[in-house]
Amino acid sequence: MNREKTSGREKVIPLMPKHETPSFRLAELSSDYLSDTELLSLLLKGYAGTERSLQIAREVIAVCGGISNLATLTYTDLIKFTGIGECGAEAIQSALALARRLQRGDPTDKPIMSNPQTVAQYMQAVIGHLRQEEFHALLLSTKHRLIKDCMVTRGLVDSTQIHAREIFRYAIQASCSRIILAHNHPSGDPDPSPQDISSTNMLINAGKVVGIDVLDHIIIGKPSEEKPFWCSMRENGFFK
Repeated sequence: MNREKTSGREKVIPLMPKHETPSFRLAELSSDYLSDTELLSLLLKGYAGTERSLQIAREVIAVCGGISNLATLTYTDLIKFTGIGECGAEAIQSALALARRLQRGDPTDKPIMSNPQTVAQYMQAVIGHLRQEEFHALLLSTKHRLIKDCMVTRGLVDSTQIHAREIFRYAIQASCSRIILAHNHPSGDPDPSPQDISSTNMLINAGKVVGIDVLDHIIIGKPSEEKPFWCSMRENGFFK
């Protein structure tokens, strides 16, 4: 029987009936029938046992404010939870990394960035979980197929410096004539700031000088009920 110490005394965690455990439900039903807590607990089961892992999973999700924020926790954040330890943190971080790679797809199968939503879904897996801003330039072929995703700059909590020479250097080296810009807002609000608007239009003008079209600038935020998690600056009229 699993036990944990609370206030200097041992507290017995009751064993669950086998048919109610996440492992049994996963085998008999499917992952679609399991809650976020149950799925997370399965990553920790080998280190904490079934009952204790469910308690830890509930605590982690409560602290995060929901499973969608789990990816914002770093390895250092995770090992601070009692019962997770290094192995549990490694398991969670690895699962999240695999999920992002699955969302992005096979890197050898370059997607066609034909519309803002496709770009947003791709970039959400790349930068949507980050606590710092990252600015990317997506280099495209004449048929809008992704040639390369270039991380241009990484900023502080909510700002990053954008240099035209860095962005267009990548495009020129790849003999690319069109690009899409993208960056994330760790605050979660995808609306462009005045700095986003001014720097984007500066880059559009710089691109015209060197013969490279800036097709769009996608800002990635966080999902909410009020608005989409992304903003297309072109579609929303911020391109001058």
